[in-house]
Amino acid sequence: MHTEGSESRRPGLRWVGVWFIAAGVLVVSRAVIEWADPVYWNPSSLLDYSAAVLTTVAWVVTGIAFILWWRTTPIRRGAEILLLVGVGTAVSGIGNFLEDVLSLEFGELLFTYGGMIGAIAALLAGVLVLTVRHPLRWTGILLFTFVGGGIFPDSGGQFVTGASLAALGASLAMYRRADAV
Repeated sequence: MHTEGSESRRPGLRWVGVWFIAAGVLVVSRAVIEWADPVYWNPSSLLDYSAAVLTTVAWVVTGIAFILWWRTTPIRRGAEILLLVGVGTAVSGIGNFLEDVLSLEFGELLFTYGGMIGAIAALLAGVLVLTVRHPLRWTGILLFTFVGGGIFPDSGGQFVTGASLAALGASLAMYRRADAV
């Protein structure tokens, strides 16, 4: 999964940053829609469906970003936790679509368990990133705020989560050294 040459890592890491920025923008957009008070769990209007679909897209894009980060990170020990964050988050997004858009009850299990796995893995990834020696170690804090915002989504937490993802993305996209996280 990991390549030895620094030239092959740098362009990939920039694209990972772009995916995280896109995920952050999607999450913040979903937070803005929340102000209109959509009934996303039982959609009947364009606003309701927009909220449900945007939640799905935001979590799937976030999952892809974490999976891409896992593929490009030079962290050797424990990097698989990034894969687990990505898979859990993407499964949560798919579960959201099944439950809220298609009204399939088993989607709730995927949403809940995928979200729990993704959140726990993100906390562990935060510890991993903070404890590995590199100049971007501080970005591990953004993984904690990513999870923290998800715990309180109706109290502005979605904005915190989105801003954390975008800040992580900007940090990864702008970093130029081969030993980036």
